[in-house]
Amino acid sequence: MLKACSAWRGWDRTPLPANVAEVELLNGPPPKEPLSISQPPDLFYVIFCRSGGATLNWPDGQRLCLGPGWTLFLSGNAGTYSCRFTQVPFQGVMIQEPEQAALAALSFLWPDQKISFPSPRHGCAVLEDMLWSESLFLTLDQLPLDRRGNYCVLKALELLYLAHAGGGHQPEWSRHLDSQQTELMERVHDHILEHLEQRLTIQQLSQRFGISGTSLEASFRKFYGTPIHQYILDLRLARAAQLLCSTELSVLQISAAVGYGSVSQFGVAFKRKYHMSPSQFRAEAKMSFFDGVLSDTV
Repeated sequence: MLKACSAWRGWDRTPLPANVAEVELLNGPPPKEPLSISQPPDLFYVIFCRSGGATLNWPDGQRLCLGPGWTLFLSGNAGTYSCRFTQVPFQGVMIQEPEQAALAALSFLWPDQKISFPSPRHGCAVLEDMLWSESLFLTLDQLPLDRRGNYCVLKALELLYLAHAGGGHQPEWSRHLDSQQTELMERVHDHILEHLEQRLTIQQLSQRFGISGTSLEASFRKFYGTPIHQYILDLRLARAAQLLCSTELSVLQISAAVGYGSVSQFGVAFKRKYHMSPSQFRAEAKMSFFDGVLSDTV
């Protein structure tokens, strides 16, 4: 998976040195077309998703969603699948490590337990704990660049430990959707992306696409793994974060551009997700940029 994602030139890729694994920080607009991936049987992958998301689809009709703040684990049993990224800026860390090295490390730390990778459902697991993920990224931001890769590898081992100890959970796999349902949900998704500045309601969307509100909510959650209202909220805030970093638009203009009629409501929602005000977020982003420029010139 790392090879397929690294081939996309739209990423801002930052390799993070690590002793036993390949670690990359990916940031930027994701590919529009799905990536076809064949998982090597001797490698496992962990994706820490800070913003954005993706949907993984297998030939047997199974699909799994990765959302903002979630962590995805893929063992060598994942096989062949496609990965379609949500069309908002993605930021996350991807780790590729030999399975045997990870198993050996866990066996050393936890000698009394039989360690193995999950085999059902394509050998995948997900941790939907946003506080856990945000803690990782906040710590990562404070570490020197040459320490970040090994820190991510340690957190990946922690994830595997939690999976065995019961702290994580297996994903809720969606049941198969036929081709018409799949096409309809993708059309709904694309409409939401193109109209984030507008007021979007279940009633409005169900009338536009000729489907009952109940069926729309159920099918969307089945396909994307999260309630439609939460998905829209995450997209609005991710788009706002992008605009804060890449434009000089005022906070008022950005709040309107992502569908908020009140700048105060926008500020409350943004702070709830990013733990700082929009103005603080913009200042932090500029500071991080200049820190990177200065470190590159030293």
